[in-house]
Amino acid sequence: MPFKKQKRESNPELVGESNGTANGTHTNNLTIKEYPNPASAAATAEDRNKWQGWCEIESEPAFFNVMLNELGAPGIKVQEMFSLDDESLLFLPRPAYGLIFLFQANRPEPEKQGEEEVCPNHVWFSNQTGGHSCATVAMLNVLNNIPHMTLGEELRTFKEFTADFTPVLRGYQLENFQFVKAIHNSFARKKDMLNTDLGMEQRYNARKRKRKEVDDEEQEPVYHFQAFVPVNGDVWKLDGIDSNPVKLGTYDENVWLDVAAPLLNDRMAQLAAEGINYNLLCMSKDPLITAREDLVKNIMTLQAIEKRVAKLVPDWQDNCLTHCGTDSAMNDFLDRIDGPNEDYGITEAMINPTSELADLPKDPQEEEFVEPPVVLWKKTMQEQTKLRNDVKREQLSQQADSEKATGRRHDYAPTIQMWLRMLAENETLQELVEKAGYV
Repeated sequence: MPFKKQKRESNPELVGESNGTANGTHTNNLTIKEYPNPASAAATAEDRNKWQGWCEIESEPAFFNVMLNELGAPGIKVQEMFSLDDESLLFLPRPAYGLIFLFQANRPEPEKQGEEEVCPNHVWFSNQTGGHSCATVAMLNVLNNIPHMTLGEELRTFKEFTADFTPVLRGYQLENFQFVKAIHNSFARKKDMLNTDLGMEQRYNARKRKRKEVDDEEQEPVYHFQAFVPVNGDVWKLDGIDSNPVKLGTYDENVWLDVAAPLLNDRMAQLAAEGINYNLLCMSKDPLITAREDLVKNIMTLQAIEKRVAKLVPDWQDNCLTHCGTDSAMNDFLDRIDGPNEDYGITEAMINPTSELADLPKDPQEEEFVEPPVVLWKKTMQEQTKLRNDVKREQLSQQADSEKATGRRHDYAPTIQMWLRMLAENETLQELVEKAGYV
């Protein structure tokens, strides 16, 4: 099984007695080589694979969308929510599968709401056992509770393998699940890895010296993700640092957000009043799926109209063209899709030409047939123009997410260091610093 707890790799490598290198730390006569390449170089795939930590990930919907796709869970879109009031919920794609809330963790908690329960069998909940893994833990705590969700082979096998585990055992398995960890840490830059390791070392040394934690005002803000999900009529808060899930209440008629919204709206209002940053994401059905489904229905409607008209009026198309009337209608006709189309992701398997559509006229008389189909035909083409735009908009959104994630994954530090070094060698860096007013 690929999910057994794996033995730690022999990294950092212990190298024999040495005068030291710029990339190592010394322990007595040993040099601990932390990365295969210098600390100033960009992180490589080998660095990320050997690294035992988890990097921090910003609360950016684009990053979550790309990760979900790579994890084998397409068909879900993450988007930012600024509020859960009635007006905001009107624009939320449905169904909504779960919410992910980012908040500052190292501050006093509000009064607890809900009841913590021993994790029931029908709720998939994992504890957070590894470093900065809370973003991925929260995402999987939503993903693995979506009914009838089609998962890729790796995630599906992992979910089945951990089905009978306790939350903490799931957390240990997730911490050592290289498939998920590699996708999460694909956002790790060298400075992220070094800073995370340094922070762990400092906390270890503080505990070793039995020092108390620094005062709250001396601590940097620590942010944490938690999930809110509906499962079998109940709404749960799934926070990886809680021992068990917390039941917030029950819901009827698929309006689970009515249970979660008041709690989160109050929490966000309190944080905003204190000037503390927070962020709210929603995982819902990808609008691209709905847009494609609607476009396929439209194509099938056009096919049915044209097929029926052609039986009675062989030159129907010429007759319809005379009714286009405007350049806009003519453009709708010329640009229409009447079958599979690669640009819009419409395959032949999606289109069932044998379907009967109830809104088409049944067995019309020839003299009654010309005008109604023309009107319906024009209306259907006009609707298709909007539907094509909906599909293209969502495709462009996916492309923008991919580009944003690619930019985030790139390590710009070496380039910046080289540029600064060149400025210093040309004796212009000092002048630029002085002009900027930093000295």
